[in-house]
Amino acid sequence: IISYFIVLIYYLVLNIKINKTLLYIIIFCVLMIPFYFLYRGMTGYNVFTEVLGEQTEDYSEQNLRIDTRTFLYSEVFQDLKFSEALVVGKGIDGGYSSVSFQTSNRKGVEVGFLEILLKTGIIGFLLCFILIFSAIFKALGKSNNIYLKCLGILLSSYVLMFFIENVLAFDLLNIVIWLVIGMCHSKELLRLNDHEIKYLFINGKMDKGII
Repeated sequence: IISYFIVLIYYLVLNIKINKTLLYIIIFCVLMIPFYFLYRGMTGYNVFTEVLGEQTEDYSEQNLRIDTRTFLYSEVFQDLKFSEALVVGKGIDGGYSSVSFQTSNRKGVEVGFLEILLKTGIIGFLLCFILIFSAIFKALGKSNNIYLKCLGILLSSYVLMFFIENVLAFDLLNIVIWLVIGMCHSKELLRLNDHEIKYLFINGKMDKGII
């Protein structure tokens, strides 16, 4: 669904002139969806159950409708609350107590949001997301080329998936994401038009006519 959403938004951005303020509002509302569900979760609402339905059978890798996220949220938040580490986290080597995995110091979490919260707390989470949100709005609002606008859409989908999976790791996904964040903050790339950025990628250098 996320992949089709990216393609749809790409064609909308490519073919329809959208008011910048309206675009900002739409993207902001989309990015706030996970935070809304987090708030609802704290009041007892379970978005995974609502989407996947009530499941009574045991966990199986073949059954994609099994909720494998709610218990992770519960355990990580309970551990951070108990250890009073919600604000600053437990550090890069920090772990959490998990009844489900029968360990008192589980280092990794299968949800990127929970992992960054576990390691760096609310402070680290806010710093990370301010940087990502800034890249998204610069790419969509200040870029003169469709390429960076699409990278902004890609980052938006990354944020949504960050609350479901997208674990923090030294892998190709995370390397590419941080390269994209850097590109979206680049004043030189933001000012290039479609022709100029195409020239840059084909020739590996700026067109002399625009330097």
